[in-house]
Amino acid sequence: MSVNEIYAIIMVVALLGGVIIGFPVAFVMAGLGLFFGALVGGIDLASYQATLNTYGVMSGWSLLAIPLFVYMGVVLEKAQIADFTWGYIFYWDLSGADLPSLQCLSPHCLRPVPVLQVHRLSPSA
Repeated sequence: MSVNEIYAIIMVVALLGGVIIGFPVAFVMAGLGLFFGALVGGIDLASYQATLNTYGVMSGWSLLAIPLFVYMGVVLEKAQIADFTWGYIFYWDLSGADLPSLQCLSPHCLRPVPVLQVHRLSPSA
């Protein structure tokens, strides 16, 4: 076995041990990467690589979706669109039961439940 294979086995065992103890996976992986990077390449190279990787992830556009998704949820809640949409989930009775289920999804099973019936008066002549 080479030294790299031994380091890999130690890293996997340390990762499992850290997760079993209760540390978050992201922190365990970051700590193991910094520790073994400093062990193999020196502390200067490990800190430089960590800085480059952190900057590369943070400068990407993919993390922008998280606050925008939260903002969209807040806007939908404040405008009461979320309640309106949630009400329409229960508008379609799919199975004949009180709550909707996914038993029958063919078009002949979809029938609207009469939520509000409007009776029109015929004009009397």
